[in-house]
Amino acid sequence: MTRLQAVALAGLLAAALLPGVSRAAIYEWEDDRGTRHFTNDPRLVPAPFRERLEVLPLPEVTIFKSFVSAPEAESGARGRPRGEDPAAVCMEQVRREQDQWSQRLAQEQTELEELNKKIHRTQTSRKKNDLQRERVDLRARIAEAEEVLKQDLPARASMCGRAEHSDVARHGQAIRR
Repeated sequence: MTRLQAVALAGLLAAALLPGVSRAAIYEWEDDRGTRHFTNDPRLVPAPFRERLEVLPLPEVTIFKSFVSAPEAESGARGRPRGEDPAAVCMEQVRREQDQWSQRLAQEQTELEELNKKIHRTQTSRKKNDLQRERVDLRARIAEAEEVLKQDLPARASMCGRAEHSDVARHGQAIRR
């Protein structure tokens, strides 16, 4: 099945999953080149291929109109209690991420100090080269953490107060990793 056919089938299945109980059928047919096609309307199949038409019935599906859980419905918002300021939630998430990145930076800086001592004590050039490559990777991770702490997180924190970005915390947008 080609990617286009898979996307078409997924689209047809999604269309069949409308609110309420849905009963539908997907029609499959194969052209002269052996390409499989799918449709939900048999009138769309070219006349020469209608004799090759197969009906793929879909099971009965019940879809609820709201995907909001009961506690969320009671609070009136997804994922936050009624009356809680979205900007405050966003800032709290940024603070937590800042703490995580700060801890990671401190841990990697300690690891770098230990690695430098180990490189200094190592006698064999092969082992020393391996440790130096490890140090390059560690320095790159430290630079990434410093960039996140100095640029990315402050930029996200400044967006928390803006109305159009106040749902950053609700959607859990992660920085990098």
